[in-house]
Amino acid sequence: MHAHDWQAGLAPTYLQYGPAHDVRTVLTVHNIAFQDLAPAAMLVAMGLPLAAYTSGDLEYWGQISTLKAGLVTSDAITTVSPTYAAELMRPEFGMGLEGVIASRASDLTGVLNGIDTNVWNPEIDLEIAPYSAKSLKSQSSGG
Repeated sequence: MHAHDWQAGLAPTYLQYGPAHDVRTVLTVHNIAFQDLAPAAMLVAMGLPLAAYTSGDLEYWGQISTLKAGLVTSDAITTVSPTYAAELMRPEFGMGLEGVIASRASDLTGVLNGIDTNVWNPEIDLEIAPYSAKSLKSQSSGG
């Protein structure tokens, strides 16, 4: 299961604490600044065990962070670039989660955003009507 950001942070958490322990999970972090915080009292209403409310698991500064929940319960973590992956382990970029990210460094991969223009080049691709970054008009049709 592939989850993205805080909106899906509880998906790997429910899989870990629920009956579906054999589902592998990856969480992609696009922007760590958005974490979605909930009061600690919501843990039981969320269907999560009280034992999971520790600083090493779901607790985040006296609350629950759905992003942190996904970070600590997913099998792998990806980010939008190798640079961003490295930045997230530093206090100035980690938004309070740098320790969590650093503790999962062996499970962290920064996937380079973008395309390889030597392989995917719309100016020379024979499978499409070629166009360029300067003009979206087809180069082969003359405009």
